Amino acid sequence: MYLDEEDMLPYLLQDPRFQQEVNKEIRRLLPPPSTVPYTYTPLPIEGVVPPYHAPRHDLGEQPQASRSSFLPAIIGLLLLIVVGSVLGQWYSTATRPPIQQARPTPPYTLFGPPSITATFINQVLDRYHSPAVGKGQTLYDLGVKYGIDPVFALAFFMHESSFGTQGEATSTLALGNERCIPDRPCIDQDRGGYAQMYSWEDGFEQWYQLISGPVYKGSGRTTVDTIIPRYAPSADNNDEAAYIAAIKHAVSTWRTGTVIV
Repeated sequence: MYLDEEDMLPYLLQDPRFQQEVNKEIRRLLPPPSTVPYTYTPLPIEGVVPPYHAPRHDLGEQPQASRSSFLPAIIGLLLLIVVGSVLGQWYSTATRPPIQQARPTPPYTLFGPPSITATFINQVLDRYHSPAVGKGQTLYDLGVKYGIDPVFALAFFMHESSFGTQGEATSTLALGNERCIPDRPCIDQDRGGYAQMYSWEDGFEQWYQLISGPVYKGSGRTTVDTIIPRYAPSADNNDEAAYIAAIKHAVSTWRTGTVIV
């Protein structure tokens, strides 16, 4: 049932909590009791001339009107103010549209705008003596092209081959040590086979295409936690939990502007 402000007033006046709020507000707004000492002046006695006192101009001793004569009016005014304030707040809350809560972004989602710069990527590659040093702008631009934050590409590059300084990547030029794919030469087949990229730039783009393709993004694998079990499964002797933790740690560190992980 809808009640307007006039209908609500009788219910509010009977509410003990409302009465307490009114009394508290009245006590707050009423002026404090006068602290001016009262000066007693005796009545004149016939035949006795009281000593003469010069008139005082101290405002504190001027005659004051009785507070009791104004108290009902003050209380009534304060009551109207308090009731109006309470009703106004209630009406404002009741008619305010619900606030739409923004949906939080899933943690460590690969897809999104860059959170680091190309200059910072080059600083990291240089600090770790990567053979891909100076190619930070390409890694950055390709991330923008495929809608992937390049900080994750950098983290995978670090975990897979220490930025191309160790393992298969020293010869395959692959960011993510991808297995053989149809449109690239397949080398080291005695060790399972790895895709040979044409350059570091080519290796960067192949990784972005893989993550943004049907195997990962197309199947709903868009976070570190959902990508790693497919990308580096424990069935291939990988420690999935350690891999996930390493990627998250690197990403969090670089997003603070710290080069060394």
